[in-house]
Amino acid sequence: MKYFDYSFLKEYSVDLKCSRIISDIYVTEERLKVWKGHYPKALEALRYRCILDDISSSHNMEHIPVNEKNIPNTILSEDSDMSLNDLKIKGQYEAILFCDTLAGKDILVPEDLMELHSRLMSRHDPNGGKLRNVDYPHLGYGTASTITNPSNTREVRYALSHFCKMYNEASKNNDLDQLILAMCATIDFFSISPFNNGNGRMYRLVLNLLLSRSGLSLHRYSSLEKQILDHLDNHFTALGFSTNGWGGDSNRYGMFIEDILHNLNHCTKVLNGCFPPMGTEILSKSERIRYIIENTEGRFTTEDIADRAPDVSHLLIHNNISEMISEGMLVKHGNTRGTVYILRKWDTQSKE
Repeated sequence: MKYFDYSFLKEYSVDLKCSRIISDIYVTEERLKVWKGHYPKALEALRYRCILDDISSSHNMEHIPVNEKNIPNTILSEDSDMSLNDLKIKGQYEAILFCDTLAGKDILVPEDLMELHSRLMSRHDPNGGKLRNVDYPHLGYGTASTITNPSNTREVRYALSHFCKMYNEASKNNDLDQLILAMCATIDFFSISPFNNGNGRMYRLVLNLLLSRSGLSLHRYSSLEKQILDHLDNHFTALGFSTNGWGGDSNRYGMFIEDILHNLNHCTKVLNGCFPPMGTEILSKSERIRYIIENTEGRFTTEDIADRAPDVSHLLIHNNISEMISEGMLVKHGNTRGTVYILRKWDTQSKE
């Protein structure tokens, strides 16, 4: 049984590259405070877009079929005759919203995490919210297949209770880096795998929850789950390494910490490409679209821009793209649904 002793974080340090990423993360957090005042509707739209991305990405990681275009209707539906996959989408949505509630609590207790699992699973699984009653959880086809030695059935309840106790104590300790603590605690939660099913989706919910409790907010506007999905091989490697041999006194968190920091770094880049730096005058929607395009490397579609400015109409996006093409700033490739655009300075094809 692991003790969940996080006191090692007093002396823990990351390499220079990760240190720079952490610095960029906190700079982006400061910018977010300004953006929330300047672009409240844009951030509200990005939050909703992030929830949709979280749901889609999490289900894709676990090989659960999902139609991304149907997610908005599914999460609002009260239809009693929903498909199994739609019930899973609905549960994920309710669990994400419940994380917002838990983020504001003073402490976490096992019942909170059991209720989170219930919100996620109980619409389609009778064991939703109930602790594991078999020695090995369902491995499925996704993330949970990396866990090799979870807590045995007799230890699950105690392990989860002790985990919450030690996390709560560490979260009150100002000598510990709370951002790094969130990642270490996530690995420990996953290594317990306290439920029969859904541990893969749960540990990422817990990761987002603990990051929020650490004071972070950027992952609420740029999906961390999407970045994990986009770099899934690296994530699986880090997850497997950090959980291998779990149960002893060794702290094998390093590779997981590095992986999550790199994924958070991608989130910061997305957000910083959506809004201008601090000290800049508030941009109109058209000006913001041009800013996003001017800060986009490589080819992109109108949908790519819409994802980064979900509060802006497709018509306005199209109009700005057309203007930038006329001005010679953008190059268009294709004339069908597969049409892509690229800034002229990046377009090697037009230079040939």
